[in-house]
Amino acid sequence: MIDYNLDELMSHKRTMRLIDRVISHDDKNIVAEVTINSNTTFFKKGVIPSWVGVEYAAQAVAAFSGICAKEKNEKNRVGFLLSCRRYKCTQSEFILGDVIEVHATEEFNDDNMGGYNCALYIRGAEVATVTLSAYIPDNINDMVTGGL
Repeated sequence: MIDYNLDELMSHKRTMRLIDRVISHDDKNIVAEVTINSNTTFFKKGVIPSWVGVEYAAQAVAAFSGICAKEKNEKNRVGFLLSCRRYKCTQSEFILGDVIEVHATEEFNDDNMGGYNCALYIRGAEVATVTLSAYIPDNINDMVTGGL
């Protein structure tokens, strides 16, 4: 396992960065990890709603994108989640102490658009799946100034 600095890989900061670490990756896959504790964002009354799993998957994809940029000696670019399809979760919440492995596989990428199949596991059992698509503009300023 390489100890990646998530601050260098992702634009998510402080309480909005929900994944804790990257466990492994290769040219098409990443495994990230989230440990649910009382300081975890969205933790309330001992649980986190399972819909937050979509964001865990999206942030694993963001970390994957950051790793790819780093390995090419390129600057990390901000991406946007375009769609989330077929989110299925076998439980309604994640509980204190859960260690969630987030697996994401890149299905396609043309440098601006990407598609990813993701799954979440707790203690080796698959608990959620989702398909995501993301857009990474060449220049984030184009998004802000309307230069598209």
